[in-house]
Amino acid sequence: MNFIMKHKLLLAIATVLILSVAYAASKKEKPETTASEVKTETSEGIKFFEGSWKEVLKKAKETNKPIMVDVSTSWCGYCKKMKRFTFTDNKVAAYYNENFINIEVDAENGDGLVIAQKYQVRSYPTIIYFDKNEKPILYAEGYMQSEEFIKAGKAAIQNIK
Repeated sequence: MNFIMKHKLLLAIATVLILSVAYAASKKEKPETTASEVKTETSEGIKFFEGSWKEVLKKAKETNKPIMVDVSTSWCGYCKKMKRFTFTDNKVAAYYNENFINIEVDAENGDGLVIAQKYQVRSYPTIIYFDKNEKPILYAEGYMQSEEFIKAGKAAIQNIK
């Protein structure tokens, strides 16, 4: 074999080895979750309003309920974790579905971009609680487990009164 052929063969072998290691690493099990993070299959989770910000405001006035806005992004790891574990918790869902109009917005698109800019959201996830007249009543930043999220909701309701 000539010199160029040997290098091509070594390069091909190295590429196969690197790809094999990368594939094996991607198939490793994810770290175990704590008991408070286990998602139950029966949980429906928080029901998020499907519609525009204008429609959310209208519904809040009609129902006399405050609004909980989850401001997140598609690339935010803690946003995904909160959606997977906190928002699907049965106690969280029961509390938020009863007491709030809930909406998720992407801080980089559409109404979410407008809300994130208007209310100066600087980190994700950020939860903003509004009264029925669009007055912000509480900001909560960062990942929250179920108990902490319920406490934030209760504090928001207290701020309205």
